[in-house]
Amino acid sequence: MKTLDEVIAELEDEGLFADALHYLKEYRDRKETLRNWTEKAISEQQNLSDAITFMQAYRDDKDDLTALRAYRKEQQENNALTWEQLKQMEGKPVWVEEKPDNEWIGYWNVVKRLETFDDGSESILFISSEYYDEENYGIEWQAYRKERE
Repeated sequence: MKTLDEVIAELEDEGLFADALHYLKEYRDRKETLRNWTEKAISEQQNLSDAITFMQAYRDDKDDLTALRAYRKEQQENNALTWEQLKQMEGKPVWVEEKPDNEWIGYWNVVKRLETFDDGSESILFISSEYYDEENYGIEWQAYRKERE
C-alpha cells in the first residue's frame, strides 16, 4: 500500500487531477498539524500529570515535615503526655510520676497495653503489673516521654 506522500508525488508527476491533488495536499497538511497538536497535547498532559504528582508529593512532604517539627517540639518541651498519646506508647518506656502523699515521685516504666473495661473505662497496664486509670490521669499520676528535671 502506498503512502499519501507517494500518491501525491505520482499525481504531480503525471499532472493529473489537479483539484484532487490540491485536496490531498491540504488533507496531508491538516493531518500533520493534527498529529503535531496531538503530540503537544500528550506532552502537556504528561507535564501536567508530572506537576500534579510533584505537588502532591510536596504537600505530603510538607505535612510530614510539619508533623516532624511538632514531634520535635513536643520532645523538647517534655509536656505530660495526653491520654491519647499515652495509649499509643505500647511497648515504649515512659517517665511516670505519681502523687501518693501530696509529693510527686517519678520512675521509669514501660507501657504494656491499654485495658478497656465493660463499663467503658480505660486503664494503662505497665510491665510492672501496675494499672493506672484514665479517670485519675493528670490528678494522681501522669506520664512523660523523658525524665523531668
